[in-house]
Amino acid sequence: MRSLNSSVRPNNLFRKRMTYEDYGHLCADSLLPELVEQPARIASQWAGSTLNSEAAARQLAILCLAFHQFCHIGLLSDEAGQRVLQGMMSRFDERFPCFSSDRFTSEATTAYLRAAASDIKKRSKSESFPTLVPTAIARIAGLTQPDPHWHSASATLYSILEVILETAEPSLVRTQKHAKLV
Repeated sequence: MRSLNSSVRPNNLFRKRMTYEDYGHLCADSLLPELVEQPARIASQWAGSTLNSEAAARQLAILCLAFHQFCHIGLLSDEAGQRVLQGMMSRFDERFPCFSSDRFTSEATTAYLRAAASDIKKRSKSESFPTLVPTAIARIAGLTQPDPHWHSASATLYSILEVILETAEPSLVRTQKHAKLV
């Protein structure tokens, strides 16, 4: 009988395996009800009846996708990050037709990632994400700063970003404790 190496803990031998794509799919699935669907219903109040809640949900999904990906920078290799992104896109494709193949998704994701990166470089003390939030509000609801609905829109988006910021890394760490990501 073969003996176990003392550096190998037996419980690690039996950990489940999960692909990065499956992890991304689960992440997107967990984001949909609370951070996409529910705020999309609220978003229709920002711009009145002119805002289509389905279009708002799609834009919120893009924002969540981009910001979740942004939060994984430095935690995962580029290849692993791309695979998580593919899994998230797969789940959003199930909810929103042609999500991953839509040129608009790619353009919006890039705009959100650039805005988040710009905000991190600026490290504004007065406001978190002073570039990302206005970019998102403009894309989702077509609102600009003097609009009376601006404050409720920005409060909702700040709370979405905070949830992702607070949960992305702990979720990844928790998953890695229970499953080997491959």
